[in-house]
Amino acid sequence: MSVWSILEIEPTDDVRSIKSAYAKKLKIYHPEDDPEGYQQLREAYDSAIKLAKSGIVSTMSEVEPVYDSDNEDSEYDGEHIFFSRNLIEVEEMDPSENKIKSFMNQVEDLYVHFSARINLSLWGELLDRDVVWDINTKAVVSESVLDFLFEHPYVPNEVWQLLDHCFQWREEIREYEDYYSNRYSEDFIHYLIHMLDKPGLGYSSLLDVGEIDFDDFLRHRNDAQFALIDNKLKDASQSLDAAYTINTDDPDLLRLRVDYFWRIGDIEAAHSTIDHLLTIHHNDVDGHLYRARIMFSNRQYHEAIEDCEIILDILPNHSAVLCLMGSCYSQLGDYDQARESFLKASELDPYNTEVVISMAQLNLNVVSWVKKKGSANTDQALLKDLYKELGKPSFIEIIAQYLSYLPKFRLFLAVLITIGILSAITELILQDPEFKTVESISQLRNRSEGEIVKLKLTDVEVVGLYPLVKIEVQTDINDKNINEVVQKMQNYNKQYSRRISIGNLNDASIFFMPTLKQAAGLNSTNREKTVYGKVVHNTLEDLEEIVSQTLNRPNLSKYNKEYLVKDLYIEGIDITDLKPDTGRSKISFGHLVSSYVLFRLVLFVFRSFIYAFRAARY
Repeated sequence: MSVWSILEIEPTDDVRSIKSAYAKKLKIYHPEDDPEGYQQLREAYDSAIKLAKSGIVSTMSEVEPVYDSDNEDSEYDGEHIFFSRNLIEVEEMDPSENKIKSFMNQVEDLYVHFSARINLSLWGELLDRDVVWDINTKAVVSESVLDFLFEHPYVPNEVWQLLDHCFQWREEIREYEDYYSNRYSEDFIHYLIHMLDKPGLGYSSLLDVGEIDFDDFLRHRNDAQFALIDNKLKDASQSLDAAYTINTDDPDLLRLRVDYFWRIGDIEAAHSTIDHLLTIHHNDVDGHLYRARIMFSNRQYHEAIEDCEIILDILPNHSAVLCLMGSCYSQLGDYDQARESFLKASELDPYNTEVVISMAQLNLNVVSWVKKKGSANTDQALLKDLYKELGKPSFIEIIAQYLSYLPKFRLFLAVLITIGILSAITELILQDPEFKTVESISQLRNRSEGEIVKLKLTDVEVVGLYPLVKIEVQTDINDKNINEVVQKMQNYNKQYSRRISIGNLNDASIFFMPTLKQAAGLNSTNREKTVYGKVVHNTLEDLEEIVSQTLNRPNLSKYNKEYLVKDLYIEGIDITDLKPDTGRSKISFGHLVSSYVLFRLVLFVFRSFIYAFRAARY
C-alpha cells in the first residue's frame, strides 16, 4: 500500500494538504488505541513530506516502476516500488532543500548569539528571504522553525508575534489541532499562545550580564512566572531560587520574587527585594508601586506618597497610582489633596471600580467631618455637592419615592395581614379539641366508658401484640413454605393486630393500646409521651395472658407491678382523626380587634422608620 493510499489523498507536493490528511487520519489511528496503525500512518506522513520536499511527486507517474532484486532497500507491494536509496540521492540534489537548510542554519546562528536573538530587526530581515515566501517551501520552513523553537523557546514576545504574523501558527493550531497536539507537548502549545497574547518578561537587561547560561536562566524564570500564574507557590519558590543563583540583578526576576513574597505574607523579604531592585533600576515603576503599597499597608503614608510622586513624574496619567495616593491623603486627613487625586484618576479611568469606591468613601468621610465641624453656610453647600456626587436623592425626591411606594406597600401589607388573620381563624377552628386531662388512676376510674381523655405516660414500652381477628395457625410448615408463612404472619400482624404498651401514670402502671401512628413515636430515646385515648373498663380476654407475661418479665422493674391496673386500659386514638365537633372552639371578637390593632401598629412602625431614615440622611 502506498503512502498516498494510507493518507487517502492523491500524490501531491502540497505540504498543507498532506498535513490536513494526516490530521484527519489521526482521529482514526490514535497512538494509544491503535499503536500499529498510528506507526504506519506516521511513516506514511513522513515519507509524503519527504516526497513533497524533493519535488519529484509530479514526475513519479511518468516513471515506470522497476523492481531491483539486488537492492535490499527496495520494497515491493505489487503496485508501487520505492527506492529509498535513490530518493536520498534526489533529495541531496534538490536545490530547495539546500535553501531550507541554509535558512535554518541562519536561524540557529541568530539564536546562539543572545544580542542577535533579541534583535527584532534581524529576525525581520531573516524572514524576508525568498525561501520563506516561496509557496513550495514556506510550509516546510514554518514547520522547521517551530520544531527548532520547540527545543529552543526562549525568545522575546515580539519575536514570537513576528513569526506568527509570518507563518500563522495560531490559525494552524486551531485548524489542525490533532496534528499539533500529537507533534508538540501541551505545555509548549500553552506557552506559545501565552507568548502571543500576554506581555512577556524582558530580555534586554540580560545584555549587560556576563557569561551565563541564558537558556537555563530563562527556563527557570519562565517556570517561576507560570507557577505564580497557576498559584503553585512551592514550584515558584524552587524556580525563583534556581534563577536567582544564576542572575541576581534581573529586574523581572526581582519583580517575580516580590510578588511571591507578597503572596506568602513575607513583607520584610518583599521590601528588601524592592530596595535591591530600586538600587539597580532607580526609576523602575513597578518597584516604586510595590513599595508604595507596602508602605500604605504599614500605615507609612508619607513614604508611600513619595514613591507615588516618583512614578507620576515618569507616568503622569497612572490612574492606579493616583488612586493609591488619594487613599494616602485620605488616611492623613488631607481631604482636598485626596479629592484632587481621586478626581484625576476618575477622569483617566471612569469605569475603575476601585476609584469609584474610594471616592465615595472619601465623600462619606468628608460628610462626617463637616457635620462634626459645624453648620456654616459654606459647609452646607459642600454637603449638598457631596450628596449629589454620592447619588443621594433630594428631599423632594425622597418624598416622591415614599408616596409612590406607600400605596403598593399598604396593599401588600393589607394582603399579608389578611392572610395572617385567615390563618389564625383556620387554626382556631381546627385547633385541638379540649379533653379532660387525667393525672392519676383515681381520676381515670371516674371517667365513663369510651370517654376520650388526655394523659401523660412515662417509660412507655411495647410489651406484646393484641389480635383483632382470629386466624388459624398453619401447622404444615416445612422448608419450602417457611418464608411464605413468615411473610403471611408479618402481614397479619400489621393489618389485624395492635401493639400493647405499658406505661406509668404517676405511681401506678397501666396498659395502653396505641395506634400505628402513636406506636411509631414510642422509640427508645423518648419514653415520655402525651397520648389521647378512650377509656375501656372491660378487660380483654387475650389481655390477661399479656398481663401475666408482663408481670413475669424481670426487666420491667421500672413499672409498679403491685399497682398494675388490670381492670381497664386506654385504647389510643389519633387526634387528627377526630371530628371538629368533638371539642369546642370559639373565635371571639377580640381576635379580630387584635388583628386590626396589629395592622395599625405595623403601619405606624413603617412610617416612623421612613421619617427616621430621612432625618438621619439629612
